[in-house]
Amino acid sequence: MEKLKENKKWIILLSIVSIIIIIGIIIYNLQFTIFKCLYESDNNIANQIYSLNKDNTEFKNSVDKMFSEKLEDFISKYKNNEITYEQLEEAANKFTKYKECSNELEKVKSQKEKYDQAEKSFEQKEYKTALQIYVELNDNGYADLSEKIADTRKKLKQSIIEQVEKLKQENNYSEAIKVIEDVKEYYNDDKEILDLSSEMEKLQKNKENEEKEKQKVEEIKSSIKVTKIWTSSPNSAGGVDLYINWKNVSNKVIKYAYFTVVPYNSVNDIVNCTIRHYSNFTAQDEGPYSKGQGTSGTGYYWEDAWYNYSIKSVKLESVSIMYMDGTSLDIPEKYIDYIK
Repeated sequence: MEKLKENKKWIILLSIVSIIIIIGIIIYNLQFTIFKCLYESDNNIANQIYSLNKDNTEFKNSVDKMFSEKLEDFISKYKNNEITYEQLEEAANKFTKYKECSNELEKVKSQKEKYDQAEKSFEQKEYKTALQIYVELNDNGYADLSEKIADTRKKLKQSIIEQVEKLKQENNYSEAIKVIEDVKEYYNDDKEILDLSSEMEKLQKNKENEEKEKQKVEEIKSSIKVTKIWTSSPNSAGGVDLYINWKNVSNKVIKYAYFTVVPYNSVNDIVNCTIRHYSNFTAQDEGPYSKGQGTSGTGYYWEDAWYNYSIKSVKLESVSIMYMDGTSLDIPEKYIDYIK
């Protein structure tokens, strides 16, 4: 009987211990709920609960999540201009002992200032500046700004096209290319912008070629002047002498001048030398010839340039000039009229 009573005591004791353990576990697991209730009611005991559970990972994670959500809510209001930065800072300061957020506040403040600048730039039609900031903020997780980016890209594109068309009318293709290149990174997949860029590059290339051609013509015009070119009548052997009258009109001293000439018969067909079997004859004139100097009259000629009784006239095909300074100038057939 005594033994039965003793067993009952141990059962009761074990039951009490079990109940205490269970209650302890429940209380331990409810630490965050208790902390939250105390914090929300502005009870200072919340800080003691937090200190007692500083080694409780689950508790700490729950607290961090709680204040992260609170901070995010205040930040959202700040971004939407519902509260000022001072009000955001004041709200965050109430729980800085539980969550350090000064760095996050500074980051949000900086991003908000950039966002406001982007909004201002958009209103002032400074679309490129606005777009740069929107893209940066979107990439850095400030907010989902995809709609603003799309709208700004559209406005910027319209502005770019208008600028380029105006510059195109002014034949200022190089500046038009710069305008496109300045924003091309935002339109890598935009066919209209890419086609416009290609068009401006082609027009600029054509313009550069025209300028080069103009410079080439001016250089040729100011090189030499061929005042007269003719041949003698064939001699008894059919030999035909070549006469060229020309003068240096450049500021350079000519060292050598080479004149390539082709002979024609009475029906304007090219004929060959019957002995040496060529038609083109290159007459070399050795200088030096300064500006205004050259050959005139019949005192200087190339004897028996061809042998052919049918030669009636000649045509200058090309000229090549070597200057005393080591430079040279070639004048092909298409430019010959500029030196006559």
